[in-house]
Amino acid sequence: MDSAYGASNPFATDSMARVLVFVRQMVSVSAEIRRPAVRAAAWIHLAAAVRALERRYLGSVAREGELSGEILSSLRALVGRREGCEAGPAGALLVTYLEERLAAEEMPRPRAIARIAERAEGLFGSVEFARLHRFSVELSSGRRREALERARALPKGALRERALARIEDGIEHHPGRERACSFVGNLDSVEEARVYRPSLPLVRELFVIGGDALPIAEEMLPRIDGSAGQEARALLAIARYPERGPAGVVDLLRAVRHRNAWNHGWLGAIGAALFAERLDHAETLLAHAPGRYLRGRAELAIAAFLAERGERLAARRRIQRVEDRSLGHALQLLLARLDLDAGLARRAEKRVLALPMTLLCPPRRAAQHEPRLAGEPAPMETMLAREAWLLRHALVRARGGDDHGGLLPGALVARAFEDASLRRALFHRINPGSDVLVRDDAWITEHCLKLLESASTLQDTLADLDRGGHVTPEAAFALGALGPASSWDRCRRDPRFRDALGAARAHYDEGISLTSRRKRHRVALIDAARAHLRRVIDMAAMGGEEVRVATVSRIRCLQNLGGEQAATILQGALSRSVDRGADPRATKPLLLALAKLSPQRATEVFVERYDVFARERQARWAAKCIEDQCLFPPGTASAHGGAFTRVTLRLGDRASTWLAEFVRTYTREVGTPPGPEVLAIVDGPDLPATGEERVRQILERREALFQGDAEDFVRRLAEAPDQLRLLSALCPVSPGHQAGVWSDDDWRRIVERLQKDVGPVAVGPIARLRRHLPGAEHAVQALVEGAPPVPALACPLPLGSKGVLTLRYLDKRRDFPAFLRFADCVPCCFNSTSFMYKPYMREEGTQRMVLSLWKDPLSFCFQLVRAPRAGVAEAQGFVFGGFGLCEDGPAVLLNGLYLRRQLPWLRFAIVEAIEQALCRPLGIRHVAIAARYGGAGPLPPGYTTQPRRVVHRLRALCEPNGVLATRVYDDLSSRVNGDVTSLYGISWKKIA
Repeated sequence: MDSAYGASNPFATDSMARVLVFVRQMVSVSAEIRRPAVRAAAWIHLAAAVRALERRYLGSVAREGELSGEILSSLRALVGRREGCEAGPAGALLVTYLEERLAAEEMPRPRAIARIAERAEGLFGSVEFARLHRFSVELSSGRRREALERARALPKGALRERALARIEDGIEHHPGRERACSFVGNLDSVEEARVYRPSLPLVRELFVIGGDALPIAEEMLPRIDGSAGQEARALLAIARYPERGPAGVVDLLRAVRHRNAWNHGWLGAIGAALFAERLDHAETLLAHAPGRYLRGRAELAIAAFLAERGERLAARRRIQRVEDRSLGHALQLLLARLDLDAGLARRAEKRVLALPMTLLCPPRRAAQHEPRLAGEPAPMETMLAREAWLLRHALVRARGGDDHGGLLPGALVARAFEDASLRRALFHRINPGSDVLVRDDAWITEHCLKLLESASTLQDTLADLDRGGHVTPEAAFALGALGPASSWDRCRRDPRFRDALGAARAHYDEGISLTSRRKRHRVALIDAARAHLRRVIDMAAMGGEEVRVATVSRIRCLQNLGGEQAATILQGALSRSVDRGADPRATKPLLLALAKLSPQRATEVFVERYDVFARERQARWAAKCIEDQCLFPPGTASAHGGAFTRVTLRLGDRASTWLAEFVRTYTREVGTPPGPEVLAIVDGPDLPATGEERVRQILERREALFQGDAEDFVRRLAEAPDQLRLLSALCPVSPGHQAGVWSDDDWRRIVERLQKDVGPVAVGPIARLRRHLPGAEHAVQALVEGAPPVPALACPLPLGSKGVLTLRYLDKRRDFPAFLRFADCVPCCFNSTSFMYKPYMREEGTQRMVLSLWKDPLSFCFQLVRAPRAGVAEAQGFVFGGFGLCEDGPAVLLNGLYLRRQLPWLRFAIVEAIEQALCRPLGIRHVAIAARYGGAGPLPPGYTTQPRRVVHRLRALCEPNGVLATRVYDDLSSRVNGDVTSLYGISWKKIA
């Protein structure tokens, strides 16, 4: 049903031409909207999206985009036509501010654009409201400090007071709406919530974020009074359902004294249980139904859940339990949805057209501005309107033809755009010209759409099964993607689906992999795909066209299923296919699917079988598949092709063997495959006999870059960009498969900021640590040079019995690129994609903190690395820290263990390795760990919290003006080079 309901935004596709066609269609559709304010809101979203696309495809920020310029010109024309009215100056301010943000070096965040668009109506009405709204946009962009300075600079008056109040509580009011206000502050760092006054919109935002934000929200609940406080407690019950279950939700709801809030929390808890696919929990909560109306809404929610799972008969039985007549419209919509699922489009259309037209245009009071929790019910008017619109669109798609006026009248479409909730639904679900559907977070590609278009209707497909006729791949795919749940057992008994290599069974399984039923049948689908690929690869030849089509369908099925097991099967099949010289018609789809599902595993196969890829002239194409997933630097694919051409001219047939030895040796020694800079210098004038010897020569050139102290090292990198490019290519970064590749300009700006924004090294803290570490003079000197203070740390420390995971001490010169990107492997505020990392965000932005960690001799960093068989390292986490002085000796202070998976045994092994390899050799007996925020998790026995414990934290670094650094931003404290009091979340241990 979902595939018939919605279409996704094609901005996620790779075809620029298709996107341009879609955007121009949306601009023309938006031009028909009657209200100028709503038309402006639509154009604002389109202008921001198009500008982002133009930056991606045109590359240069300075180049102005043609399409975004047209949209902005349309906005200016819209304002110009209204010049002289009360809306003119405010509208002009809107367009000017939007142009400033789009022309800036950094694109505005989607949240900021949404705020601009949502308040377009207010901007058209009042200049004062437009000026106030600019403070809201700055708050949502994370510029609270700038907004506060600008508000204080305003002259005394009502505008200044309202601006300061908005900055204090972060709330923007929406007059004329039932939900009168929403929170507009930026909460990318949940700790920022503490600077705002507690309120219901703020607590709602924190509950939606979840995780570390939940304790902060619970702390604020007692300070919210009245009905807002009762509503906040109801939201707490919904947010805590995943961990407390039905019994815990009922206990939390007992603290809610407001009846409407209790009802809202109870319905939201049932919705959360259905969202988690726990029908038994929903039944348990249903026993506490407070009345006939609310019980009917709960029964309808359960019926909709059963309908989405394909259990139409059970859904109709649930509908029969609804007794309240006021839910008649919702009943008819759900029955129409079930009829459409069953292929009864005419009956569904009669039900929909019999409903009143006023249902499609909810009142303004039903509009929503705040985010919703998982399963939280929306206002009934908005829910009915959204379901009615989506049903009408689904009927249009099912009926076909051009006569859509009865189901989608143009006047009502224009009026529906007035509601923000419906506007988002119409934008994201009803896209004219879209050719990609989203179904349960799995992509249905153009190939799948062609299969659906070529197939007969679902009703005819079921009839074909009953008659015993031939089942085409198109019909089998349609049956799997859109058919009922009972079709699974039916097809398994049907002899036409028994052929494991047949196209019918493969396409039916591919259709199942795009539905919510794939979780139920995951084991069977994976086993069938594994057996199919093994049998096809073992064959001397792939066979006919039917076998090839079925094989590609099985590969797509594994890609849709995803997960570690599917990636393992694809990797094994690809390795066997390359080794046995199988048909390229199977090898290419395998590599493409594996590169999209797990580019790290595709890189392993590429490195291990490089000689085969090179001999078959496929190395460039294989590298391009991985480069498209942003794991290889740009230009790697063409560099492989150029290196093979040049080496072939000199070595002839031995070129593939020589290059394979070079690539494997380089990957094993360095920890990452060679990039374009390395491949460009492979064929020097003195080409050695083996690729291994060429790797030795290149590594000798790398050693020359590490001479001198840290100041000389950075200065030489700034003066010689070629050395900087070579260093970034020769030193493993391994930021993780989700981190993008930094360009030469990114590295150049980092080196410039190391010189400009980070002060020189301070001698005093180093001398203090040296006095408290007698006999460790060599260790302190090694810290000053950026090297490991203990010789054992020069090699990775194995963790666990298998040794797959290792703990690396990052050398500040040899691991220069890895140290500056140590946080890019996990989501945190030190990650280079975080809004707090940007240098313009604040004086003490996290980029500056990362640079300070590198330059401070008394700071260090460990990186958790997973090393697969091919030697391609991938970072899995990190822990950084420094030194401090307690009353009874020095201490090692660790910021926290930030890991992708917070496994208890892994955390214990990391802490024990640091104690044994770093603390004991230096004679340090005190260890402190800040186990909170993103680094929270279990610690080994012996670590206890010691509130109010005082430690003098050391950092051997000055500010750019020469004053000793005293401010810092991490989980340990906000001060350095002074006495710091141990707060909550920091655990201590004294090593025996």
